[in-house]
Parts: sequence; structure tokens; C-alpha cells
Amino acid sequence: MRLFHYHNHSKLHSVIHSNFVNFEISVWLHTIARSLISLFIPILLLKLGYGLKDVLLYYAVLHLVDVPLNFFARRLVILYGASAEDVLATIASIAYFLVFNNLVGGGLLILLSLAVLDALYDTLYWVAHMYLFVESSIKADNAGKSTGLLFTVRSLAGKLGPAIGAGILLFGSKHMLIAATILFFLLSIIPLIKLRHVKNKPNPRKLSFKEFFSEFREKKDYLSLMLFQIHSTMEGVLWPLFIYTIFNTLNSIGAIALIVSVSTIAFSYFAGVLSKKNQYLLIMGGSLCIIFMWMLRMVASSELAYYASTFAMAFFAVVVSIPLESNIIARARAKDTLTAVTIRNAATMLPQIFIFALLLVVVSIFNVSFLIAVGSLLVLMAVTNIFLSIGNKSIA
Repeated sequence: MRLFHYHNHSKLHSVIHSNFVNFEISVWLHTIARSLISLFIPILLLKLGYGLKDVLLYYAVLHLVDVPLNFFARRLVILYGASAEDVLATIASIAYFLVFNNLVGGGLLILLSLAVLDALYDTLYWVAHMYLFVESSIKADNAGKSTGLLFTVRSLAGKLGPAIGAGILLFGSKHMLIAATILFFLLSIIPLIKLRHVKNKPNPRKLSFKEFFSEFREKKDYLSLMLFQIHSTMEGVLWPLFIYTIFNTLNSIGAIALIVSVSTIAFSYFAGVLSKKNQYLLIMGGSLCIIFMWMLRMVASSELAYYASTFAMAFFAVVVSIPLESNIIARARAKDTLTAVTIRNAATMLPQIFIFALLLVVVSIFNVSFLIAVGSLLVLMAVTNIFLSIGNKSIA
């Protein structure tokens, strides 16, 4: 499951005998379950008769409901514990796919109900998931390596999931795919039960927003992650839709998923190791390269260029996202772990409300989405540079 070649014996031994391995197994199984079908959901909606605008409305409602639900999920972790909430998230996801299994094209009400269930799953799972990751992972000064490992584990599972899902859709049926998805979700619960000595229920005292953002580092970290997530959403939702509208085959989407996984697996741990000492250069350089890839896509028209840009984009996304995530993870325990991961998830979903609302009313959906991605990265580079200058002045 891990990239063992990147560990020396002592580091490997310490990780295997920790809660981190159980956490990773759960993530691996859960990611397989989700990746079996998640990439194909907007495409299946199109094939069921929904229009592109309907799919965009689905994502707009998903993000609108998601943001406030994060704070509900935070409260549940305090009351019942993160592991229990992960189980509830899995049940919510299973309910989602059971509804999806009986989806009839053209019904707007059931589509919006699906969006609400998806938001419920997302908030329950990610708040609890990131909390358990911080509490079960290795020391804060190794946050980059831990984050790199987490990205690697997800990518290994993500590589298997879309390939299996595409095969089931091509040679089986949608119903078989959903059944396989539910099975993997249920299996992902088992390792969570085996977690030991993890602070499953946090201190009920919570920091106020003013207290949490009292230091400029938190302002920089969460604003930067929020800006980068805009690009990630355009890449994860709009780009596959764009590819599908051009090639009109599930194979093209499966190819996109495999390319992204291979690139992410190849570089996740490497970027995690580098992130501790080269954060500024990684964020600035990676963002600049991603901007170039988006601009290339706007003028390119060949299949080779599309797939090559997908591979490069996945690599540069790892280069930027791991230092951004590891900054937040490294600080989470020092401030307030549960508040940190709650705000993290809410912040990454907030801008998408306005973006999908905008895309609902524009004509050239894909061109506008590509420009939005470029704009968010330009702002990220500016913010990184500004905060770096502020940090240097405060140190001086």
C-alpha cells in the first residue's frame, strides 16, 4: 500500500506499529469505494438525460448546503467521536448511492436531494477524517511526509477505483457498480474500529474565529488553500465534463482518472519530503506551471495535448497542494484540531457556491471556468508573495 522504497527501516517500523496504518487502510478502502463511481457521477447524470446546466446546479446546491453542515459535523464529533461520525458518513454515502441507483432522468427534485445527501456525506466524512488523520499521524514536524503518504494512499486506491468502475460500467451495469461501491464502503469501517489510543472525542471547548485567526499564519494558510481549491474544482469537475463533451465516451474519462493517479502516485511522497524546506518555491513555481497548463488547454485541440496536460497538471497540483495542506496540519494540534479541520473543509467549499452560480448564467461555460482557474492561481501567487513579505517584516 505504501511506497516502501521511500522509507528507511526505522521510519517504516515506526509507521507500521502506529494508528496511522489502520487509518491508511480505512482511507484506501474508502477511496476505492468513492473512486469507483465518483468521477462518473456527472457523466452518468448527462447520460440519464440531465443537461449540463442541471449538473452545474447540482454542484451549486452541494456546495451551498455543505458549508454550514461542516459546523453541524463538528458538533457531532464532540458529542459522539470522530470514528462514529465516519461510520455515519459511510451510511450517508450508501444512502446516496441507493437513491442514485433509482434516479430517473429529468427529475430536478431528486437531483437536488442527491446534492443534499452528497453534502451530508462530505461534511461528516471530511471533518472526522481529517481530525483522525491529524490525531493518528506522526509528529507535526513531519506533516509534509505524512501528507505525502496520505496523498499516495488515496492515489493508489484512486488508480484502481476508476479502472474497476469503468470495467463494470462497460461490461456490467450501473446497478453492479453501485453494489461494489457499497461493499467497499462497508469494508472501510472495519479498520476504524481497530484504532487505539487516538483522541477520538476532543475537548468541547472551541476557539472563536477571532482567536483561531489571531495569528497571520492561519489567515495565509486558509486563504491560500481556498484559492487553490478553486483550481482543483475546475480540474476535478469541469475538465472531465469538457473531455466527455468532446470524446463522448466513458473510456476518455477513465483515461483521465488513470493519468491523474499515475502522476500523483509518482510524485506525492517526493513533494511531501520537499515541502518542509521549499514551500514558497513549490507554491509559486507550481502555481505558475498550472497557469501555463490552463492556457495551453485554451489553445490546444489535440487529444495528445489534453492528456499530456492532465498528467502535468496532476504533478503540479501535488507540488502546490501538499505544502498548503501540511501547513494546516502542522498547526492544527497547536491551535485546535477540530476547529482547524472544520474551517479547512468549509473554506474549500465556500468559493464554489459563487463559481457554480456564475457558470449557471454564462454561455461559454468551459472557457469561463478555465479563466476562473487561472485567476484563482494568480491571486494565490499574489497572496503568497504578500504574506511572505509580511512574515519577513514581522521576523525582522
